[in-house]
Amino acid sequence: MITSWMDQQNSERTEIPSVLRSTEESLTFLSTKYDMCKKVDLMEQERHKQKEYITILENKVENLMKAQRKCTFELKNVPRSEKESKEMLLSMVSNLSTSLKVNIQSNDIKDIYRTTIKGDKKPENEHYERR
Repeated sequence: MITSWMDQQNSERTEIPSVLRSTEESLTFLSTKYDMCKKVDLMEQERHKQKEYITILENKVENLMKAQRKCTFELKNVPRSEKESKEMLLSMVSNLSTSLKVNIQSNDIKDIYRTTIKGDKKPENEHYERR
């Protein structure tokens, strides 16, 4: 009977390390899964913050563009000169403003340039920015 009992104890004792290894593997897996969930949560929070920041930046860009459009006007189909300079463009605008009886002085113009149209190598439109 004692021998039988000892055999049973030995059998159970050899099973304990196996059960402990299995438990340890399960805990390791759960720990890894928890760490990954934690990282995913942090990444979600960071993504949300970045999304808010992007929205703020988009609004700032939109406001800047609106502010820029307030003081910009565009002329289309203005004939191009051979050797065009900013002074010549300023002169054209001055002559146009006189013809239209609009008071635009050359010191009112902050910047003047021609822009290009898609597929065209030469600038076609002129942009003038008033201060």
